[in-house]
Amino acid sequence: MTATKNNILVPFDFSELSIIAARESFKYARFSDAKIILLHVYEETFSKETKETITRQAKDFEMESGLKVDILMLKGNIREKINEAVELVSAKLIVMGLHPSS
Repeated sequence: MTATKNNILVPFDFSELSIIAARESFKYARFSDAKIILLHVYEETFSKETKETITRQAKDFEMESGLKVDILMLKGNIREKINEAVELVSAKLIVMGLHPSS
């Protein structure tokens, strides 16, 4: 994946909070002429179904927003992989939902 001048990274786990975060990122992307990158981090393996689901979600977001939405899937720990992804795609902004701690 090549870096562009403006990339917004959206960690995405299919939860309602990550969907809300992705939709919030549309505002920033329009303002800064940025591309949105959905980051999905998996621990062991991912299924063909997971790949198809996130691809479909990215296409839905593109249709909804009129913006370019790419996908990045990385294996490992979410905290570490967010940092790695920021460097990998030269993200200028991270937009993410936070799950409440119990």
